[in-house]
Amino acid sequence: MKPLIVIIAICSLGYVVDHWQDLKERHTLVATADSHGLILYSSKSIPACIYLEAELKKQGIPFQVRDLSDEANSRKLTEDLARIGKMGGSIPMPVAEIDGALIEAATIKEIERRLR
Repeated sequence: MKPLIVIIAICSLGYVVDHWQDLKERHTLVATADSHGLILYSSKSIPACIYLEAELKKQGIPFQVRDLSDEANSRKLTEDLARIGKMGGSIPMPVAEIDGALIEAATIKEIERRLR
């Protein structure tokens, strides 16, 4: 019986290693009710958010900004992240929502890839 358990454990580990990126992406995505285009949850006090907004404008990618200093926007983002098990702690910013899927620590490359 032990050799069978070892084989199953090795196969499971192999699957996780082979599919790590896909599993990681699925964990960071959540479908939301507002699935339309690109929405950027942003803060004027976070350099990564300022940079991403500038890059999106520079490349002519249309997007909406939801300022996290607005309590309603902050609450909605927190609720959506809680649905994928992200409660409390810090949120890797900026967060982008593309057609209803949330992407934490969004980059211009990641957004371009997902919009294709």
